[in-house]
Amino acid sequence: MIVPMVTGLISKLMTAKGWSVSDLLGKIFESKNDIAAALPAGLSSSLGIGNIDLPKVTVPPIPKVTPPKVSMPPVNVPDRNTGGGFIKWLLPLIVIVVALWWMLGKKGCNQTEVTSTVDSVSASIDTVGGKMSGVVDATMGTVEGKLNEAGDFVKNLGEKITKRLPDGKEISVAENSVENRLIGFIEDKNKPVDKTTWFTFDRLYFEPGKSTLKPESQEQLNNIAAILVAYPVVTLKLGGYTDSTGNAEVNKKISTERANTAKNELVKLGVDQKRLEAEGYGPEHPVASNATPEGRAQNRRIDIRVTEK
Repeated sequence: MIVPMVTGLISKLMTAKGWSVSDLLGKIFESKNDIAAALPAGLSSSLGIGNIDLPKVTVPPIPKVTPPKVSMPPVNVPDRNTGGGFIKWLLPLIVIVVALWWMLGKKGCNQTEVTSTVDSVSASIDTVGGKMSGVVDATMGTVEGKLNEAGDFVKNLGEKITKRLPDGKEISVAENSVENRLIGFIEDKNKPVDKTTWFTFDRLYFEPGKSTLKPESQEQLNNIAAILVAYPVVTLKLGGYTDSTGNAEVNKKISTERANTAKNELVKLGVDQKRLEAEGYGPEHPVASNATPEGRAQNRRIDIRVTEK
């Protein structure tokens, strides 16, 4: 009953690995010490597995045959019915079963180890300097817009709508604005807080090379402050970014100053500073190509992430 099952398993393994019979036997005897250790105590010594040595098998080269003078030496085929009987084939069969069990078990352990490593790497997102490229504004899709005369990227945000907040205050926002999407995320109980969901300010602009906000940025800051007042449990993290132009260290310094500037403006508008944190990442994690003016303008930005709601 066991012979067909074992031979079938051996055949599948040899086909998957591309092994010949000699390859299989070689793999088994290379690992004979590990196989013997995997057996129950005393069984390996009683079967003599630890003392088995595989003789080196060499296949003689096939002589070149030139017809019509063919001379074939007689081939001596060993008698398969002679030898030690039942034990002659049972012992190798046991060795092969144990070897297959050991090798397949070892393969399973390696797969588990790799999966655990990947999970631990994924869990480290946002803990070593920001977020991964490609996770910003996942709900918005392709960003459409154009550069204005000042070189700032102006997004197409859709129609203007009025949002009524829980405290009764109404704010005017666009359908695809960061305010509208932020409110949707806060109110959606099926969207948990994580470290990869960020929202990009779409009307927050700074003077070139400085951390000074432009006047047209005030409207969006007022709206974000109103949202935080209406949802008093919500806390935010602000991330500052630049394009890749210039010195990376200088850019990181500017991005940190800009993130803190936006944070301080929200505090001035009535938000408790304990609910806000800010960090600058310089040119890291671009959301567009730095090869075009439009792409560089999109990379000069302030993002926000909900850390508690």
